[in-house]
Amino acid sequence: MQEKVQKHSHNVIMEDRKTITVSGITDVDSFDEKSICLYTTLGEMVIQGKDLHIDSMSVE
Repeated sequence: MQEKVQKHSHNVIMEDRKTITVSGITDVDSFDEKSICLYTTLGEMVIQGKDLHIDSMSVE
């Protein structure tokens, strides 16, 4: 019997290398000014840079 794995869509949008919008986030593991480690419906994602911050987050 095959199991069906349902994956929900998510998007990553970068604007002018200044703003990143990510949808489908399920958890934020850690963040500081140099790195944001988060989980999406499709797995782990790490964003690296400088002077990083999270403006807002909506969990559905």
